[in-house]
Amino acid sequence: MTISFGEDAKRATKSLISTTCLGSELLDRYHRSKRVRRARAFLEAGGVFPADHEAILRDFAVVAQNTQLSIAGIANIEAIARHVVSSGRSGAFVECGTWRGGALGYWARSFLRNGGAPHTSSIWGFDSFEGMPQMTEQDGEFTARWLHQRPLAELPGEMLRGQLTKTGLNVALEQDVWDMLASSGYPQDRVHVVKGWFQNSLPPNADKIGPIAVLRLDGDFYESTRVCLEQLYDRVVSGGVVILDDYGVFPGCKQATDEFFTARRISAPLLYVDVAVRYFFKP
Repeated sequence: MTISFGEDAKRATKSLISTTCLGSELLDRYHRSKRVRRARAFLEAGGVFPADHEAILRDFAVVAQNTQLSIAGIANIEAIARHVVSSGRSGAFVECGTWRGGALGYWARSFLRNGGAPHTSSIWGFDSFEGMPQMTEQDGEFTARWLHQRPLAELPGEMLRGQLTKTGLNVALEQDVWDMLASSGYPQDRVHVVKGWFQNSLPPNADKIGPIAVLRLDGDFYESTRVCLEQLYDRVVSGGVVILDDYGVFPGCKQATDEFFTARRISAPLLYVDVAVRYFFKP
């Protein structure tokens, strides 16, 4: 049988696509296994949850490529899940800034594994799914260079107004978040994923959330952190936990948090997790 050049080209293209997809899958597996190996070393060296290493690593392996959290950040979520379950606190887990859903997916798995009852704790995830918004002057020099690769002094005023327009950084798919939560086994009627900028999505949904046991803020910037604290902090139950994912890295997150602490006269200590993450228990 004579095969035309066109058919040969189609077959070659199909083979190339198949090889490329396989290469992408292998690369994903490599990076995933690398993160898991590092996580194992961390848990073993620190003696963290020694009886449950395999269960924790198994859950982490599922979410590893969907979160930018360090293993210290994951261990923090693990510890907080155990705290919420053992203390019998009811309330939602709310995350502002879900990215690909890795932290939400890990929380769901950890909460269930540690004996949590989903009817006592809904899950809420808020994200623009358009990436980062524009910065403000309060976000500082570090953010200007990270976001625009330019000094703060060189940025024109229109780039420092915190406009709710996408910058192209940290864009994620809403479906990735749903997939992370669906595969966790968490009842889907207890899961809510809300698309939109925090300034627009939080006000109409805050009352629907009800009491909050854990509030995790991962909005990076000043305005994103400020609006989340103002809209949701009062719904956090006494003894509940607030996690500030970016306090140690992004100046705007730190300033918004410090200003909120001062305005509300909050004296709870900020507890260190890693270079970026801090958390505190609400009095």
